Amino acid sequence: MKRPDNISDKDRKLAEELRNRLEGNPSSDTGNVNDPLLQSLIEFKESEVAEPSVDLSSSKEKSWNYIKQNINQSSTRKKTAFYRLGSINHLGKIAAAITISVLLSIYYFQTQTPLQPIAAADVTIQSVTLTDGSNVTLRPHSTLFKKKSGDRSHTYYLDGEAYFDVVKNENRTFTVHTESGTVEVLGTEFNLRTWDNATDVYLKTGSLRLSSTDDDEAAVLLSPGEFSSLRKDQTISTPGSADEKLFTSWRNNEIIFTNRTAESIFSELEHHYSITIVAPENINDEILGGSLSLENSTQTLENLGTVLGGRFISSGTNTYKFVFSE
Repeated sequence: MKRPDNISDKDRKLAEELRNRLEGNPSSDTGNVNDPLLQSLIEFKESEVAEPSVDLSSSKEKSWNYIKQNINQSSTRKKTAFYRLGSINHLGKIAAAITISVLLSIYYFQTQTPLQPIAAADVTIQSVTLTDGSNVTLRPHSTLFKKKSGDRSHTYYLDGEAYFDVVKNENRTFTVHTESGTVEVLGTEFNLRTWDNATDVYLKTGSLRLSSTDDDEAAVLLSPGEFSSLRKDQTISTPGSADEKLFTSWRNNEIIFTNRTAESIFSELEHHYSITIVAPENINDEILGGSLSLENSTQTLENLGTVLGGRFISSGTNTYKFVFSE
């Protein structure tokens, strides 16, 4: 029987069952629906829901690719049945069911709950003690999310910058994901930052593995006192010795820098104060060394402007423009 909207009771029943199962509430009157595509979508949902994705658009793409793969496999498995039936109406019903299933699957991945933050720093430095006793110090405007926590592994996601003091435990792994890479440790102290289109890590003690999100085999191992950077193009710099204070001085409300471009310092201040800095290209390329207090943005920008031969003026909400002194 068909409804006025031209969808049969069978297809509507299939769509309702898919929606109910994706929401975790299988209905009693549709529980006996047996459809290969439905089962594939449910299996995919169960595999993904264990670790919700921060990037929902990525989840939708993954779900669509999975659906296409199973549609192709289903077509191969049922090729003989299609020819034997030779029914255009039957093919139309299958297409309608697939369309409804795809729409409901995309609806699920659009509305699933994203990762919840376990610690966030606003305008001041914040510290949090994790369930295993490890301590994380968050730089202003940074957020730490928990992905998974168990006896064998603890997995987190960092947006911003943080200093990690991880309790050593050889029976569990400690992993921190960023937008572009992954850091794996057992017990160590390290600084991790994700601003300025890169994932930068400095290792103080212990051992650490930095790998690319796109290619896990693209990885480097760091020894104490070394620094490495995972760039936007997914290349990883060779670990090299570095001065700890160049990476951790923010914990004392200052930044110390040597041979850094003004543009990279602007990027750090933009993250620290949640502001936007606009400057001419020739100013961006200036090489600077020294230190800046981070007690308040007004004083910081005034001191930096003086060194650069000008000043920063407000040119909009949380936006500052550099102008040369007359």
